[in-house]
Amino acid sequence: MASIYRKCRDLTYHLNDTLFGQPEIIIFGENHVDPTHQEEQAKAILKYKPEYVLLECLNDLNPDETVKLNNIYNRMTLNELAKNFNLDLEDGLITSNAISGIEEYLENYVLGLAEHFIVGNIYNPEKAKEAAMKSVYSGTVPENVEQLITAPLYNFSSASYMAILKLFSDENITPEDSLSSSDNVWNLKNYLTQIEPILRNNFPHEVMRASAITGAKLAGCDIDKDDLPKTDTEDASTPGDLVSSLTDLRDYVDDVNQEREETMSARIAKYVRMRKTGNPVIAIVGGSHLKNGSILCTDLISRGINYRAIRQKSKIAEDESYKYALDLILKK
Repeated sequence: MASIYRKCRDLTYHLNDTLFGQPEIIIFGENHVDPTHQEEQAKAILKYKPEYVLLECLNDLNPDETVKLNNIYNRMTLNELAKNFNLDLEDGLITSNAISGIEEYLENYVLGLAEHFIVGNIYNPEKAKEAAMKSVYSGTVPENVEQLITAPLYNFSSASYMAILKLFSDENITPEDSLSSSDNVWNLKNYLTQIEPILRNNFPHEVMRASAITGAKLAGCDIDKDDLPKTDTEDASTPGDLVSSLTDLRDYVDDVNQEREETMSARIAKYVRMRKTGNPVIAIVGGSHLKNGSILCTDLISRGINYRAIRQKSKIAEDESYKYALDLILKK
């Protein structure tokens, strides 16, 4: 079914480009908590190779403020990072024992986490093991060396990532290794430790990876959200208070008002006009900004911008946008 959808999507792009020509900008209206939307967005970035990719989640950041992010996503596999740090992963660093070592680490991690759940009276023994397994294996677990060194790091589960870090621990550096090689291993491990918070962030990883691969510059296409409503989850005296606070924040984020929409339109138009090629800019915003009678789209027309709007369908209920609001709180 997914393959049929992709073929229909690609055909739609081709027909639109043939009949109407390429637009100056393609705007995706996503459900912020639907991870499946990223695949279509990333495919479009790889297809059109835009100079600029504009993300609502980057607020009002400019390209010169996102260079570090681009650099991180441009080297997102162990293979790519090893080359950057002048290391040969096949020269004793990643051996056939690496996978069994990761598996053993994860098995022990499950046992420890389950014990924590039981001691803390969070789950009974049966449910504790199930919950621990779900937590530990929530992302990709490398099944072979090839997958370990070529899969994007953001795909690995948090526990798998910790197991990968252990591969570059001091005991894996043999006495025969040169001092410079040891330094490079340490630098790689230090780098992997530094970027972990970004990998665990609710960033659109697939989109940022595609942007980095194609050389697109990242920028924000929204207002500065520093004035988010104050929400202190620790002071919420009842579950109702917490839900009310999250509702206020969600409504603020989803709010469609003239000033915000015109600001978004102005930023989009700015980057459209900064292009040096005919490749369309790609922007990704919340679906509410592309509803019928969209102020954003109307304002883009008034600015003479030729756009194509794609409002992505989702099976995830809009109520789950509470999760997006909670993620914003945790980022602050």
